[in-house]
Amino acid sequence: MKRVCVGVVALALLFVLGSTSLQAQQDDVDINVVAKNFTEEFIMGQLQKLALQAAGFSNVSVTDGLSSTALRDAMESGDGNLAMDYTGTTFGTHLGLELKPGLSPDFVYQKMAQVDLANGFVTLDRSEGHNTFAMAATANFAQNPGDFDSVNTVPDEVELPVDTMPELAALYNANDGSIPAIIDLEFAERDDGLKLLQRVYEFEISDDALTKASVGKSLQALANNEFPVGMVFATDPAIAENNFTTMADTSRAFPPFDQYAYASSELIAEAPGVATAINNMISCFPGGIGEDWSIELRNESQTVWRNLNAQVAVEDKSPEEAARSFLEDCDAVDLSS
Repeated sequence: MKRVCVGVVALALLFVLGSTSLQAQQDDVDINVVAKNFTEEFIMGQLQKLALQAAGFSNVSVTDGLSSTALRDAMESGDGNLAMDYTGTTFGTHLGLELKPGLSPDFVYQKMAQVDLANGFVTLDRSEGHNTFAMAATANFAQNPGDFDSVNTVPDEVELPVDTMPELAALYNANDGSIPAIIDLEFAERDDGLKLLQRVYEFEISDDALTKASVGKSLQALANNEFPVGMVFATDPAIAENNFTTMADTSRAFPPFDQYAYASSELIAEAPGVATAINNMISCFPGGIGEDWSIELRNESQTVWRNLNAQVAVEDKSPEEAARSFLEDCDAVDLSS
């Protein structure tokens, strides 16, 4: 099912509110974008600012460096009136709805939008970037797992390169769970971490083969070829930098955590063009124009986000430079105006 266009939701909201400010001049609209405290969110803040400025909004500020809770608090208090977050975060953490394996991205998005409208927020569009936990392998292991001492058997169902969770699970099952892996301590302990993956894909990493480390150590170990398999976050720039292969979560063990935008009802009532500007920006991303969900679309979108993050974390560009470079290649946003 195609996603419901947010323009319909926004227009319906305007009718209900009986807004008398549809003709408000863009220069008179104060837009306060709030963003979190990591690279991808820094970029999100600048993407929103540039898209709005391109649409003629001049009074746009960005406050970043916030925790997830602080961002939501800012939106609820009115200190912020526009933000980008993750569907799973809003659905599960902020709205208290139940996240479980197998939930479709469309269901999470639509349900979240419906519930949050009652909280005074209009949900705008989303990309298919799904920034959550993932298992990854070094390029050498993905291409040639049989070259590793811990792999005695490569079962027939494994097609090289190894790039899906069912294939990785088959490798572990065929080799007594003995392939070395490194993961974050939190991922090891959370019910929706490794335990969930092993249950959904019916495999187990043996205790002797599993190393649990502090945050970020798994990425370093993979980059140094100290382990063939490890935990990553799906849009981490280190994936692109080191040519890691992420394992596609084909059974959707992890609930959707797609990047999306939302705004206060008051802001959309005052300036409907905000929704258009932000949705145009999001349409620059794979999945941002309402395509049906697919693994291929998710992988494509994650690659775009990884490359954006790498421009800041690896190439030392500023978030604004990375955002501008990306939007310059998108016909939906005209930065020349």
